[in-house]
Formats: sequence, structure tokens, C-alpha cells
Amino acid sequence: MPVLNAKPRFIGQNSQGDASEIGPKEAASCLNINLDKGNIKKRSGYTEKLDLTNNIEGIFNWQRDPATSTPDIEHLIKSAAKLYRITYNASTGALNSASELGSDALTAGALASFAATRNRVYMTDGTVFKVTDGTNVYNAPIAPPASAPVVAVTGTTGNLDGVYDYKISHYASAWGQESPASSVTDQADSGIQEGMSVTVSGLTAYSSTDARVDKKRIYRRKVSAQENLWYFHSEIDDSVTTFV
Repeated sequence: MPVLNAKPRFIGQNSQGDASEIGPKEAASCLNINLDKGNIKKRSGYTEKLDLTNNIEGIFNWQRDPATSTPDIEHLIKSAAKLYRITYNASTGALNSASELGSDALTAGALASFAATRNRVYMTDGTVFKVTDGTNVYNAPIAPPASAPVVAVTGTTGNLDGVYDYKISHYASAWGQESPASSVTDQADSGIQEGMSVTVSGLTAYSSTDARVDKKRIYRRKVSAQENLWYFHSEIDDSVTTFV
């Protein structure tokens, strides 16, 4: 169908009052058409792209940053406990892909709300809070270590002098996101004198199960100096088992 230009500029349908009262910029009915910047275009209709067993409980039009992502047209669809992603070519409108994302479950029977930032979409359905990067679905917060690691005074290769304790957090460097800190370690106070060091051990047991996490962050407080805050000390790979 050729594009029709409505002149004077078409402003849409007016279904109020008698048809004789319709103005020159209005129409009494507009069936199967879209209005695109004053042009009347035939609506293309809908085609099934996903065979969903359950009801649709949320649709989000994902506008990605074209400077960092392929300029596709993307939709996220929540259906029951699953999240799906559909992408179309921005130039031709052709379907690129339609697939289920990740495995972290949403809540079946609950409508979802969406918000996009930094090329990621956060969503909540009133029970869970999730985030997707377009490939996987994660819990939006990163969980802290389950408990505090073990510390011990270990030698004369350091420069400590006093009583110290520590906290550990999980960090996802690609996301710029950090978990809350662990509970505090026991105080390393077994006769620390100048020149001694402390070993924080058993760190493997405190590695994160979150696939985003690649680092641990270590915070230290000098109890003997009556410090009330833990200060950032070091960042180590999540695979490191012992830190001196």
C-alpha cells in the first residue's frame, strides 16, 4: 500500500460526537492503520514468534545503547516463571532470534515491572528482583559471603602492630557491583607485634556461586586503635584461597 499524506496534518481519530462535527485534521474511524509522523501507513499486524504455554505477564521494549550494542529491536517477555527475549533487525524488521533467557525463576502468575540502565534490564514481580544482560538472568543483588573467614597470626614478614579484624565481600568487576560484606572475623590479637603478618585463610569456602563474581575485596580495621570503620585493603581473584 502506498504511503498517504494527510493534509492538513492528520492528528488522529475522533470518536466523540456526530460525524458531521469531525474536523479537517481528524477521522471518524481509523481501522488497521498506524500514524507515523503525519503519514498514514497500513498496520502490518502480528505474527506468532514464541509458542508460549502460559499467559504473558509483562512485555518490555528494550532500547539498547547503539554505541555498545547491535541496533536491533528487542523485546523481553515474562511468561509464568520464565523470561524470553525476541530480537528483530532494526533495518528490515526480520526476526533475528527468539529464546528463553537463563534459569533463575521469576514468579508465576505475577505481573512484572521493568527498568533499563547500562544495557541491562532489571525486573521485579513483587516477590523477586532480577536482572538480565540479554543472555542470563541473575538475582539483582550479589549475595555476601555466608560467614567470616578465619584469620591467624603467621610470621615476621609483615608490618602489622596491634589488633585487627577483617571483612570480605564479593565483587563483579564487569558489572561494577559489590555484595554486602561478610560478618567480621575473630580478632587477630594473638600477640601481634611490629613486623608480624596475618593470614586470612579458607577463602575457597567463601567463593561466590554467582557467575558474575570474579573478585573478592578485603577490608581491615585496627581494633587496638579504636577504629570503628573497616577500610578497603586489597582486591584479589575469587579463586585465591589464602591472603597474607
